[in-house]
Amino acid sequence: MATDMRRRVAALLVAAALVGGAVVIRVWLAATGGYHAGGLAVALRFASASALFGGLLLAALAVAWPASKGARPGSEG
Repeated sequence: MATDMRRRVAALLVAAALVGGAVVIRVWLAATGGYHAGGLAVALRFASASALFGGLLLAALAVAWPASKGARPGSEG
């Protein structure tokens, strides 16, 4: 049970890092006017969109996936 919870927390931390990185990239592009530039801006927008989608999907899976049922104390036998 504890390892399952640790995995979920680790997945949520990775998801938060992905979403946070996507937000930072988008804000940086907006602040510098990078949306109107070509080349690198298109790649950054695609990378941030992919990171945002992946992070939200990972967070949803970490929260919605059914927890494994551990053995309850006193239910032996």
